[in-house]
Amino acid sequence: MLTINLVGTAYADTDQLVYYDWSEDTENTIIDNSGHGNDGTNNGSTTFILPTGQIARHFNGQNRITIPENEQLEFTDPNITFGVFFRYDCSNPTNCTYLVSKGNNTCSISIDHTNSTIAYEIYADGHAISGYGESQIEPDEDYEAIVTYDGSHAQLYINGIASGKGVDYTATALGSSYDTNSWTIGSSPDTMYGLNGEIYTFYVYDRTLSSSEILDLYVNDIHSIRDSNKPGGIALSWDDTGHIDTCYKYLSIFQQYNATCTMNVNKISSREIPAQTLANELNALHSAGWEIAAHGYNHTNSRLFLINNTPTEWLNQEIFPNIVEITRYGYPVYSLAYPYSDRNTASDTILAPYFRTLRTGVPSIINNNVNQTPLAYYDWDDAQLLYGVEIDDSRNVSLQSIESGIDYAITTGNVLVLYGHTITPNVTGPYQTSTSKLDSILNYTSQHGGAFYHMGDLGNSTWVRPARFSNVTANYTVSRNTLLAGENVTFVDYSINQKTELLDFGDGSPASSTANVTHTYTTPRTYTANLTVTNEVSSHSMLQTITVIEPTAPVASFTSDCTTGFPPLNVTFTDTSTGLPTSWSWDFGDGNISISQNTTHAYSAAGNYTVRLNVTNEYGSNFIQKVGYITVLEPPSANFYSNVTSGNIPLNVQFCDTSTGSPASWNWNFGDGYTSTEQNPVHTYCSAGTFNVDLVVSYADRNSSKTATITVLQESSSNGGSSGGSSHKSGSSSGGGGAGGSPEPAKNVKVKELSQTFITNGNPIKFDFTKNATCVVSVSFDAKKTVGKTTTIVEMLKNKSTLTPDAPEGEVYGYLNIWVGNSGYATEKNIENATVCFKVEKPWIQDKDIDQTSIILNRYSDKKWNGLPTTLLREDDKYLYFTAETPGFSPFAITAEENVIEILPEPDTQGSEQNESTQSEIEEKPEQTGNASMSGKENVSMPGFEIIYCISGLLGVFLYKRR
Repeated sequence: MLTINLVGTAYADTDQLVYYDWSEDTENTIIDNSGHGNDGTNNGSTTFILPTGQIARHFNGQNRITIPENEQLEFTDPNITFGVFFRYDCSNPTNCTYLVSKGNNTCSISIDHTNSTIAYEIYADGHAISGYGESQIEPDEDYEAIVTYDGSHAQLYINGIASGKGVDYTATALGSSYDTNSWTIGSSPDTMYGLNGEIYTFYVYDRTLSSSEILDLYVNDIHSIRDSNKPGGIALSWDDTGHIDTCYKYLSIFQQYNATCTMNVNKISSREIPAQTLANELNALHSAGWEIAAHGYNHTNSRLFLINNTPTEWLNQEIFPNIVEITRYGYPVYSLAYPYSDRNTASDTILAPYFRTLRTGVPSIINNNVNQTPLAYYDWDDAQLLYGVEIDDSRNVSLQSIESGIDYAITTGNVLVLYGHTITPNVTGPYQTSTSKLDSILNYTSQHGGAFYHMGDLGNSTWVRPARFSNVTANYTVSRNTLLAGENVTFVDYSINQKTELLDFGDGSPASSTANVTHTYTTPRTYTANLTVTNEVSSHSMLQTITVIEPTAPVASFTSDCTTGFPPLNVTFTDTSTGLPTSWSWDFGDGNISISQNTTHAYSAAGNYTVRLNVTNEYGSNFIQKVGYITVLEPPSANFYSNVTSGNIPLNVQFCDTSTGSPASWNWNFGDGYTSTEQNPVHTYCSAGTFNVDLVVSYADRNSSKTATITVLQESSSNGGSSGGSSHKSGSSSGGGGAGGSPEPAKNVKVKELSQTFITNGNPIKFDFTKNATCVVSVSFDAKKTVGKTTTIVEMLKNKSTLTPDAPEGEVYGYLNIWVGNSGYATEKNIENATVCFKVEKPWIQDKDIDQTSIILNRYSDKKWNGLPTTLLREDDKYLYFTAETPGFSPFAITAEENVIEILPEPDTQGSEQNESTQSEIEEKPEQTGNASMSGKENVSMPGFEIIYCISGLLGVFLYKRR
């Protein structure tokens, strides 16, 4: 792969082509700044600058090239034309994409060779236009993609043909937000697209191009890459307007081999068929990639005509009308086939300025062998005159001889020139080529690796189309679009290819025959100036609006790009005054002034500033003053204090923000893993240590920070409190923990887990505990108040909470505390529909012989334990999962009751033998598990109770083993 960096500077004049050139090593055009020299090492992206007017060639598409510095291109937004000329050589024709982009995808194109069909996507102002080409493409063929964009419509051309038929998108003009500093060309190198191809040319125009100009680019680019390494092949053309229909009828034969030809036509209007039918046939051929070329307007013998007529008469009667007619159909003309193949040196000289290629017939086939006839071959020597071999069956040039000639062309890299007339399945006379012979020629060329060329691909590569036969473009500028009555406007013409001009000023005065003129508008109103330019093949107009106002004193007005910010604050002021002021005076309110119409001023100190603009013209003056218009903010500076700086756990600390400036947000880090975004938060420290508290205050992109230290000591043995106090009181009905902390002594906490989320009013809130450190799976509720980012803590306790004086009834699975947010938040005023999801281990249920329906979550509130509505949610191999509805959050306990199995005696008393047997078995196992409800009762007066009690115990064991 080739690494390249080209030198020179491209300064493009208005309406000029900016052409870039890169090629294989020519010892003076490639400069590689990677240190590898010209050894072909690819070091990625390469930048280059290049003089105007050169031709681009041979850039490997897997690399990218960036053209820096917008001023080197100097195109005028939004009118632009850009493109790439490429050769597709990927073995897998899928997702091969070539890109040309300007700035932020303002204008770009990607081409996807999926299933050998070009799919394309154009970006105009960031809007995508997608579609598919109608023609199949092949590896090792030359293709060109061009996008021309006029600020509101983008049009795609591939191989010089408008593709997609209606590929058109309405978009706004380019805005100031788009980056216009560089262009990138090349293809994305990632494996996703599997790219492999060569891009040969890249060009940029600072205006839109007409279809004929785009076709010229394509043909010129074809010539720019032709060299001795190009594949040999054939250039096949068909003569006479009367034979267009057979070429159209048998187009499928050509398309089967991806072959394109040249159609040489004479007076098109002479056809005795509807004009639209003829236009459709020509358009179908052209859309399939065919060249439409000249054959003399009246099909007159050129040599005989010049014997009795002047060259001027010949051009005016036979040549120019032919070119004009074809061009007006939309097909630029590159080549001419002499009628009857009759010509001489004088006719060649006369036609040289108007055609790239002239075609005649070979005088004879030497020894009836095409491969022995040198004149039949074009060897890329820029010869304008080519000699063709007629393939019509009546000429008796055998298919074998033609195939031999094709072999010679492919072997030598030359082009065999062939031509015919009408195509028919059954040959019945002269000037006819059989479909079988045509198919054989095309098939043989394709199978042996030959290429198919147009006549316009060959010939004189330095030829330039005369302006009179190129489409015109109207373009002009005015010195100003708004003026006072009695003032002048200067028009400057930038039109191209025009033969005549007519500029209508729109005020009823006589039109001008030139657009380089100065005109005076005397009456106030809005006028539309219209420039129409024409030549022999086209006409084009351009409009501009001229607003003439009554002479009067101006009215001051202005805008700015910003009004608030930090110093240094750069503000751009734009004058929007009416009445055409001629002088301006700005007072920025900080002691500085300016006399520019539009100006930028830097404010260096915080404060509010009043801006005044005074405008003047010869008819008077006016001013506008905007009081306090600019606000320069003082940058935020972080500062805070706390009510205490040390104390025993649990230590409650109130932090107070005293930051200066204009902070809009506060971010606290308390040093123990907890944070807050409140301005003045309260935080509870639950473990001993020295903690660095960090506050960061921010506004826009400015921030400031401060750090202080809080020292937390172990709880004193003489009392359970601390100097900081606690926000969670024993027996309190208040919901919620304190500022992300807990009043529970750390020595009673087995493990705790935290979860954070944002709480916003009206939304369902859920805290998930994913580390499985506690028995709580999640805590959820509906928020009735927005508090922002909030922390919920779940603590699994070693014993009952120190905040509760007694234990709940029943078998206790575990004690826990749940603290939600700051103290006092999780109340019925702020939340509703609160639910706790918790889990209980199955082995505990089995070991304790627990009735799972009795498992409930108890909450300590109002100085007592209260059972909550608890529902079994689901189970897995290890746990039963429950949900419980709770009015708030505080200490909790999970409790359950043991199974009680009661068996009543049968009406018939069992025999003594059975009773004795049962009693004996019970005596052998005196320590059976009793009914939990009878625990502590030793004397039972009910007859037979002991037996029933023991049987109940045995069955309980039996049922447990069966689980």
